[in-house]
Amino acid sequence: MGKVKQIYLEKYGQPFIREIETPLNLKKNQVRIQVHHCSLNFADYLQQLGKYQEQPQLPHGLGFEAGGIITEIYDKNQEITSADGAKLKLGDKVIVRTQGAYSEELICYPQQLFKTLNNFSIAETISSNTVLGTAEMGLVDRAQSKPGDWVLITGASGGQGAAAVMVAKSLGCKVISLARGQEKCKFVKELGSDHVIDLQSTDLKQRVTQVMKITNNKGVKTVFECVGGEIFQECLKYIKWDAKILVIGFAGGQIPKLSTNILLVKNSSLIGLYWGAHLKMDFNKFQKGQENINNLISQQKLKSLPYEEYALEDFQIVLDKFKNHQIQGKMILTTKNAANHKNLLTKNQKPKL
Repeated sequence: MGKVKQIYLEKYGQPFIREIETPLNLKKNQVRIQVHHCSLNFADYLQQLGKYQEQPQLPHGLGFEAGGIITEIYDKNQEITSADGAKLKLGDKVIVRTQGAYSEELICYPQQLFKTLNNFSIAETISSNTVLGTAEMGLVDRAQSKPGDWVLITGASGGQGAAAVMVAKSLGCKVISLARGQEKCKFVKELGSDHVIDLQSTDLKQRVTQVMKITNNKGVKTVFECVGGEIFQECLKYIKWDAKILVIGFAGGQIPKLSTNILLVKNSSLIGLYWGAHLKMDFNKFQKGQENINNLISQQKLKSLPYEEYALEDFQIVLDKFKNHQIQGKMILTTKNAANHKNLLTKNQKPKL
């Protein structure tokens, strides 16, 4: 038995680091993963507050996704296959999707494992996997976006919004992004957005005028909506006839209510997307999306998402950034198993572009 650190939750809003003993021997079919990096998404922030749609009973470990290396397989002579069909062996890099992923070591089963994205490191895959997957499924499968379509993205400087900018551009779409403040707008522009509108320096009337001028008074074909609240209501003014609004999340903290007559008169659709649920509900669609992302990466149309990296022990810094809406790109946590862990302790880093 050995001790490893894990982020744990006994009371909502009060996660903490604890040390736990890990099993010396694996049970049948189990796999031991040495975790290097953990993915931090807005869903994780909500879950530690007790506000996510999937809330396990307290107490429990935090986190849905981690990446690391296979260090032990129950039957060393047994070939194991990941959930997405990859043949795995000792030393292989993998992604783990399981509740309680924020840990230095994980014991799991092959069906919880996934291969890393094409030519991506563990950190690059962890920074990109969930958000690129959500963006691809939303824009390709749900919205049926085509080259030349105008796509408007809210919360564009956050991890999910930034991923949507990158995926939309890889598909040949034209992108209008909404972000708040000069620094975030500059960041989004560098991702490839064709136009960026600063929420901080414009009012609603000015923004509507800008969007209509950009689109020759037609409006946008697709809205990738990550924020909710008043921003969601505002987006109804930007859409064209037969548009599609993708409901991705509510990073602003308010779940909006909709006057459906607006959808009626604009012959438009409101579409919800819960990417993670496809693992259980429609794995074939999940797999198809991952294959499409890998193809875009291979064609050099898509790269890893910019990310900020923090030591596992400094997780509270990241949660505070979510709380204060200070996110640019993706946030990842790094354990002692990664070579750069010591340099990260209590040290903030800028996004790596």
